[in-house]
Amino acid sequence: MHIQFKVSSKEAQAAFALAPEAMERNLEVFLSRGAQDVARDARSRAPKLFSTLTNSIMAARVGPLHWRVSPSVNYAVYAEEGTGPAAGQARYYPNPDSLLQYLRLAPSYRRFKLGPRDSRKRGEQELDLWFRARQMAWAIYTKGTKAQPFMRPAANAMQSRVFALLNEGVDAGLREVFAA
Repeated sequence: MHIQFKVSSKEAQAAFALAPEAMERNLEVFLSRGAQDVARDARSRAPKLFSTLTNSIMAARVGPLHWRVSPSVNYAVYAEEGTGPAAGQARYYPNPDSLLQYLRLAPSYRRFKLGPRDSRKRGEQELDLWFRARQMAWAIYTKGTKAQPFMRPAANAMQSRVFALLNEGVDAGLREVFAA
């Protein structure tokens, strides 16, 4: 999803031709704020099981007057778009070992406290987790995971806010260029 802003007024074009540094400096401040607002809204909409996805959403400056708001975890696209039959896509079988790591970190899904390391109870618990990881992989294979969109709705909701901020930036730049 991209938000593009085009300045087409004659005054703004003249100001860009006359003093591009001043216009860029003024627009950059407001563009930065708009990108931070989009990132904040995306964080509020993101699924929050472990908050890793939420904490990975950042606004970063790519170049002059160009910002990117995106999550940095590799599974963000799967959370955004869903997977398998639940998202209208082909089936796939996830890696059960990755799900096993997930189950070890998620006590709410584990539903028990792990016993001492070298005890028989711990061995049975590890085997139970191993089976649960395979059951989870099979459930994802047969049903998929439903989409939980957070980036696209945030961009759509904040587009008017970003445009308003950029219009303020253009006005501030015009005041600076033509007041001097």
